[in-house]
Amino acid sequence: MNQTFCKFRVGLTRDFLNERDELEFKDIGLSLLDTSPRILYEFLAERATVIRPKQVRDYDGVITFWPSYKRESFAVVERLLAIALFGVGYDHVDVEACTDSSVALFNAAGAVDRPVAEAILTLILSLSHLGHTARRPSHTLTKQTLEDLFVHRQERR
Repeated sequence: MNQTFCKFRVGLTRDFLNERDELEFKDIGLSLLDTSPRILYEFLAERATVIRPKQVRDYDGVITFWPSYKRESFAVVERLLAIALFGVGYDHVDVEACTDSSVALFNAAGAVDRPVAEAILTLILSLSHLGHTARRPSHTLTKQTLEDLFVHRQERR
């Protein structure tokens, strides 16, 4: 029996890679897949905003970040068992189509905790710098307002 056929095949969407085909994130857990002799993984051949059936038909599982999965994505897919979303939310996946195709859908808990937390803290800090001017009656953003913000920031240092 062919050893490759017995392996659990995992496809990763190309949005994990930058324009030089290097991982965009430092560690997405591929070392765990490397240690299993029964798992074979590779990146999908093409970058796509909407996944087409030919891209995923030869995989048992797909690890994905941004691409959408529409009903058409599962048209001729018989082998696919699961889609793992790297991150939170599943609004870009047709859940009913997954269910109808017997494809499990789940989020990778904690996959983007740090980036999301950093973005939220950055937003909070940005808003806190604007907060004192927003409380002024009939606030409009003017050159004077920007100068006030700069002076206020300098005074806090």
